[in-house]
Amino acid sequence: MGFTLTGIASITDTGLNGAILQIISHGFIGAALFFLAGTSYDRIRLVYLDEMGGVAIPMPKIFTMFSSFSLASLTLSGMSGFLEEVLVF
Repeated sequence: MGFTLTGIASITDTGLNGAILQIISHGFIGAALFFLAGTSYDRIRLVYLDEMGGVAIPMPKIFTMFSSFSLASLTLSGMSGFLEEVLVF
C-alpha cells in the first residue's frame, strides 16, 4: 500500500494510473487467494499445513493456481502487480 500512496502523492497521470491499477490488482489477487484457500479447506477439511502433507498430488489444479496467484501477490515480473509498481516509480 506504500506504493499506492506514493503514486497518489506524485499527482501525475502516470502515478495516479499506477495507484488505481495497483488497488484493482490487489483486490483481484487477494480475492482469488481467499477463494483458493476456502476451496482447498472445503475439499480436504484440514487447516494446518503439516497435517495436509503434499497438496500438489490430490489437488494439482488448485495448487498450480495458488502458486501462480502467490507469485502475483509478490509482484513477480510479468504478473499484474509488477506493471503498476513500474508505473508508480
